[in-house]
Amino acid sequence: MNREKYIGGSDIAALCGVSPYKTPMQVYAEKKGIAAPFQGNERTETGQELEEFVRDRKFGAKHPDLFRQLQLPLVNITHPVYDFMSGRPDAYGDDFILEIKTCGYHSFRKFYDTEEAPDFVVCQANWYAMLVEEAEGREIESIWIAVLGDTHLYREWNIERDGALISIMMEQAIGFWENNILADTPPEADSSEHCTKALTALYPRHITESLDPGTSAETQLLLDLKSANEDLGSVKERVSGLENRIRAAIGNRMGIQTDICRVTWKDQEKVTLSRKELLNDPEVSKHITPELKEKYTKVTQMKVLRKKWL
Repeated sequence: MNREKYIGGSDIAALCGVSPYKTPMQVYAEKKGIAAPFQGNERTETGQELEEFVRDRKFGAKHPDLFRQLQLPLVNITHPVYDFMSGRPDAYGDDFILEIKTCGYHSFRKFYDTEEAPDFVVCQANWYAMLVEEAEGREIESIWIAVLGDTHLYREWNIERDGALISIMMEQAIGFWENNILADTPPEADSSEHCTKALTALYPRHITESLDPGTSAETQLLLDLKSANEDLGSVKERVSGLENRIRAAIGNRMGIQTDICRVTWKDQEKVTLSRKELLNDPEVSKHITPELKEKYTKVTQMKVLRKKWL
């Protein structure tokens, strides 16, 4: 099923503002076919292969009764009324959903080494619970989340199906589909790098050759930006002052270590290649032909946001 045609489990976490991987703006760009969705890589392919191991050898060994109930959907499950709501759970039993995650050591420590299950996974699993209930008429009562980090870190959570969260997610999904996707209106921009990339994909080229007069709303945005820049400058100055005080405290020692931080201030060499001097060297420049220069000239097209305060 074409992922541009529906809101899936990872999408709904973004629309609810809890995804560490994407934002509503990026979801919008993907659904409109402007930005390509993540297609996976060698690491994610390995993770998918490990899901069977997690399901059978980890979860199954600890919960044999639940394991015997598991069903593996071969195709996406789609909401019977809202066909733009879809997804494929990893597995489900008579009255529960099993969501499996695999990751490396650092991602495990960052996202899953917590007492409570991460919000983005809770959203995703509840989304699948809703789809199974609506499409197959089951009554899902609980959700199991099983995570394998690296080769030896494993943990799981068992949480209740969250009806209130499901209602919020459905409201978010319907609003996004109607007000943004069908209306061709991008959602509000945010501060993430994901959003910057999505905006660049949405507006890759400028189509006018003169500056337009700003509206009152745009003027207010610029005033807010100017104020934020001034605050940022003050913060940067304070950070630089504190860093210099730490340098002074370290003196000629290699560094210090406390309960909260390890700091070093030591010698290191930085080796750089001077491109300008290299090309101006007569022994080098005489070998550089126009064809060779053209071969190794790279032109990158980008949109740059520049500001000049008046």
